[in-house]
Amino acid sequence: MGKIIDCHVHVGSSSSLHVSGNEDTVIKIMNDNGVDHAIIFPMAGFEDPDGIQSTIVMNNRLADTLKKYPDRFLTGLGAAEPRHGKASLAEVDRVLGELKLKGLMFHNDFGGVPIDAPIMYEIVERASQYPDIVIMLHTAQHSLLEPPFMVTALARRFPTVKFLNAHPMMNPTQLGACIDQAQSCSNIYFDTTISYAHEFLIEKFVKEIGPDRLMYGSNCPYYHYSGYSLDKELIEVADISEADRRKIFYENAIRFYNL
Repeated sequence: MGKIIDCHVHVGSSSSLHVSGNEDTVIKIMNDNGVDHAIIFPMAGFEDPDGIQSTIVMNNRLADTLKKYPDRFLTGLGAAEPRHGKASLAEVDRVLGELKLKGLMFHNDFGGVPIDAPIMYEIVERASQYPDIVIMLHTAQHSLLEPPFMVTALARRFPTVKFLNAHPMMNPTQLGACIDQAQSCSNIYFDTTISYAHEFLIEKFVKEIGPDRLMYGSNCPYYHYSGYSLDKELIEVADISEADRRKIFYENAIRFYNL
């Protein structure tokens, strides 16, 4: 097998989920799983007792981490929390301008603001002024704040922006919704994070959508540190071609992030 890029790696801590992963912990998990490189972004629900100032500190940490470990972390996505309102727009400019991160990550269930809120459209509008950026949105079919259809509406509004739908394979209903989404919006891509284990979901995605818009993601460091990533194994054992496997593990990420 060729190189592997993990497109879904969090750095930081979340008191709400009792999860933490500093850079050394994340690299150990990557090594345990034979992962060469990663795309990093803040921990979902990272602590921000100082409001937007905490977000600034988190984004600075990401930028510093990329400089410190360029051989392992290829690029990163920053945060611009919609709950901070219009004050978040200045951080969009700093993340994409001064820090030169590749885009923005949102997990709206933790932020308490729905994907289709007006401020989300303002944030993406501001971000769209920068070339070749990525907007990553965690989705959940059961959620009132981040269901897949809200991503579809956002992607249609900004057809030149690349969107990443994170953990679209949590259950069969979610996957079905995301396949429908993929068929209507060519600028939405997907990762494998938190995949369910039955019904040949990797094969189903490749058959329905093709192999070019799916990337390996593990949700590191949320899973156990024993060196086992279910998402990675599902790709390894899937009844797909080796060429398709290479795309999902490595080539699609290189192209999507223009690395």
